Amino acid sequence: MLSLLLSSVCVLAGSALISDLLHVRRPHRITATLVVAILTVCALGVVLGSLHAYRRWVLVSASIGFLLVTTGLRLIQGYGQEQAERPTSAGPRHPAAAIRNVVFAVLLAANVLEYAWRSVIALRLPPMGYDALYFHLINVEEWVLGGTLGRPFAGLSRVAGDPGALAQADTFPKNTELVAAWIAGTSGSLATVGLTQIAFVALLASSVTGICRAAGISAPSARIAGTLPGLCPVVLAQSSELYTDIARTACVAATFHLLLAAFESMAGQGRVRRRRVFLVLSGLTLGLAVGVKANNLLFVPVVCAVAWGLVLAEVRASNLGKGGRGPAGEDRRRLSRTALLLLIPALAVGSYWYIRTWIWWGSPIWPYAEGPFHGRSSFVATDAIMQLYYGTSSAHLALLSGWWRALSEFGGQVRGDQRTGGLGLLWLCIGIPTLLLVLLRSRWNRRAVFGAAVPLVLGTLFGPAPYNTRYSIPLSAAAAVAVAVVFDRVAIRAWQQPGSSASGGQPTSGIATSRRPRWPAIVTGVLAVTVVSVSSADAWAATRKANWYLTPARGYTVASLRAEITAATSDVAARSEYGFAPAYETALARIPSGDQIVFYADHPPQLTYPLTGRLHDHPLRVLPAVGSAVGPGMNSAMGSAMRSAMVSGIRATTGTNVYLYLPRDDALIDALKRDRRVQLIGTVWDGVILRLPPS
Repeated sequence: MLSLLLSSVCVLAGSALISDLLHVRRPHRITATLVVAILTVCALGVVLGSLHAYRRWVLVSASIGFLLVTTGLRLIQGYGQEQAERPTSAGPRHPAAAIRNVVFAVLLAANVLEYAWRSVIALRLPPMGYDALYFHLINVEEWVLGGTLGRPFAGLSRVAGDPGALAQADTFPKNTELVAAWIAGTSGSLATVGLTQIAFVALLASSVTGICRAAGISAPSARIAGTLPGLCPVVLAQSSELYTDIARTACVAATFHLLLAAFESMAGQGRVRRRRVFLVLSGLTLGLAVGVKANNLLFVPVVCAVAWGLVLAEVRASNLGKGGRGPAGEDRRRLSRTALLLLIPALAVGSYWYIRTWIWWGSPIWPYAEGPFHGRSSFVATDAIMQLYYGTSSAHLALLSGWWRALSEFGGQVRGDQRTGGLGLLWLCIGIPTLLLVLLRSRWNRRAVFGAAVPLVLGTLFGPAPYNTRYSIPLSAAAAVAVAVVFDRVAIRAWQQPGSSASGGQPTSGIATSRRPRWPAIVTGVLAVTVVSVSSADAWAATRKANWYLTPARGYTVASLRAEITAATSDVAARSEYGFAPAYETALARIPSGDQIVFYADHPPQLTYPLTGRLHDHPLRVLPAVGSAVGPGMNSAMGSAMRSAMVSGIRATTGTNVYLYLPRDDALIDALKRDRRVQLIGTVWDGVILRLPPS
């Protein structure tokens, strides 16, 4: 853990120095620093992994070297130039600021307590996220233990066949996994990967706060907005698991934050330079977001549209005194430059995983088929899945019903892979009404509404899978921005009395303090109590029942919070009895260390991470598909043929016996067991492990 702390401090300090080198102003510096830190970790991970140097001492040395280089650059530049360009102190304080500060303090305390507990869960309890156990962790495991940015499952290729959904481990963009691998690699333990998304929660909070500040919202209201997404039930539940949905949202929100910051009113000779810096940073962050999850490709045109809208708004404002003429040639060139400053960095950062998948699988978005790219399936879920979980085949009807289920599912179990109701009461009771209000009254703050809130909603609702709550986390960020707009509007109304400036929100010298009405403070107080109550209720509901399964011998049960605390505070031996691991450990104990476990491409395991063993010393290998149609007529001759095909395909196996994973297909298992040399090693959660002698 000391090496993890050392590398983290070095990367963050170096990233802060880069933000300083770029003259990023204070309201936006935290977001810029976190983005640069994540980009640095991903870039170093790709370089060191490609050089087969993904080792603990190399990662720590690279972190220290990064800090030394940035420190040298900062000393070379000096500290004189940007000091004169920093903004002066803010204007007068809005009324009811004290109420908003109290709200922020309460919500911040709730966030700190919740994520302190999530950190304990991430460090003490085994990984439990289904997708993490399925394919996210297998990449991290291969990279950290192998010291290289290799491919999961030796032999996995289109020639060997597409092993069901496990192709996602080899084809999906993996920037989140790079961050997880850095955490695991520098700490020397795969047990720390659960901290990955908690780091992205910090970026999400900073980005939402920064969006509000860049849109001109006061600091007290902006800080409140920053605390709200972190208390969303599905965010809380998923934060201690290696999924990608929080990271996806945080990177998108950071993109809009830096984009809005580029179009703030800036004074001084460095205005054009700083705008270009922010646009490039926004483009780099967009590329980072695309490299986290393919769904974020939908935000690329949305971000470009927002950028062009901001440019055209400036053009319109500057041309008001020139007869209202439309964009001239120079204005059109500004649009082109803005697009290039965004898209070139985004392409440079975001294309890596897609090019790799294109080379290996023949399509950049395999296994999905969209447009000219072939694949195995569509982005849209099948009718069978939709009917099973949502009772409808319409994704958007499922989305709406999921919002409404926040009431019926309140107080129930909330998991990281939440399908319905996970956005909670804050979205249903406050988020939706405030979004509709600020959309109808967009003149309150057009930059916040059309520069962030509406784009976040559109990019989410028009995605391929909005029906699942975890795919809709960006909606919580949009709702938080809307809440900040309403908070600020109420405060500004106090200044809008006769003789004051209604547009700027600043009092004139002729307005006495006694003439200011009390109703803004009263309304602010009511809104504050509502936001605190509802968001606290969401946090309580997400914690009341653990988002974690206990698996004693009697079967799978949902843990209570008390049981979760007991498990997290137990010793290593006791903790190993929980989760999916025990059944696998019992079976794997009978397999010699280092021996491979193989499976057919059309019979993939549902959970891969526990199948490798506690010490992860059982490599997994994919075999070509042998036909998944197994029925009552399965005979020993066919079983023998399958076994022969399997044995001939793994001549590189390290053991004298072959250990075969099979799903719970009784006909196939019975056929293989007719050969007396076949031995049942053990039954695991999603199948069985057999030992077959070589031919």
